[in-house]
Amino acid sequence: MLSYTSEAMTAPLAIAGPVSMKLRASTDGPDTDWMVKLVDVAPDSFAMPIAEGILRARFREGLDKPRLLEAGKVDDFTVDMVGTANVFLPGHKIRVDIMSSNFPQFSVNPNTGEPLGSAVRSRKALNKVFHGSAVVLPVVRVP
Repeated sequence: MLSYTSEAMTAPLAIAGPVSMKLRASTDGPDTDWMVKLVDVAPDSFAMPIAEGILRARFREGLDKPRLLEAGKVDDFTVDMVGTANVFLPGHKIRVDIMSSNFPQFSVNPNTGEPLGSAVRSRKALNKVFHGSAVVLPVVRVP
């Protein structure tokens, strides 16, 4: 799991609407999952997840257009994290967690490219995240 944490907020930062992660990444196999969580971290270190999403890489162009990956190739992925509304208060930090699984909430990807639900083997995936990745936040102005 990769975790990226901002500096503490010095002023309130309000967001409301859809959140997504623009991810530049690669894997060493034909398929993998990208799981992303947006987390509000309080000054006492309490971490509250406020948005999350997952993308099975083979469906990056849509559920009706599965396409396996080319091992080692850097691709652009968009992980939709649904909508949320939150105010990151002064002293709070924004954290983004990126991982390849969130079992048991989501089914395990065998990372082999075999048909879903009938894979007979699995493998570890070596995933890499590259510079140019960014979380997209729907910032709103607070009066």
